[in-house]
Amino acid sequence: MLAFLTAIALKFFTNAHPAPEYTLRFVPSAILSTFAKQMVAALPLSQWWLGHTFGLPPIAGTLILLSAVLIGVPVFLGLRRLAEHLPPLDERTATLCGLLGVWMWIAPAVLVAVTERWQTGIPLGQGYIPVVYEYFGLALCLLSLWIVIDGRLRASQRRHWVHVWSVGGPAVFAVLSTLTLAANLSLMP
Repeated sequence: MLAFLTAIALKFFTNAHPAPEYTLRFVPSAILSTFAKQMVAALPLSQWWLGHTFGLPPIAGTLILLSAVLIGVPVFLGLRRLAEHLPPLDERTATLCGLLGVWMWIAPAVLVAVTERWQTGIPLGQGYIPVVYEYFGLALCLLSLWIVIDGRLRASQRRHWVHVWSVGGPAVFAVLSTLTLAANLSLMP
């Protein structure tokens, strides 16, 4: 909101024409298209399943190993540890976590969508730099969903499914995180 108000204030109080990076452009079709592309770019492996190349890229084993150490293992261990300490059904925590995640996922996409420079030429599945912030927002949304599912399974007293979820859920999130980071790193020159 502060960036938006600053951009409007600068537009009204300056005589010079700002660069496209600092110019707002309110063309509905451009805003909606850019917003949608930027939002989708935060989804795991979006550049591969939505982009021009379908399927996983050839990712070097060292990138996968590095990504697993940096992201995969901490995600898995963090979710496993969290599962041990959650109350049976903590809807309030899940709701707050989800709301924060939605805000972190949407706010950067809105700023990108109304900026003239970023309304040009972004391919589906790829996003501009603020997508890194959106990754955290999406992760909080998924964490919120995970907390709700975990709480409901625990409340149902289905021990077998609780155990499967407490290992399988973190494992799936860890693999997605690892592959997304490795795929993103493989795109870097």
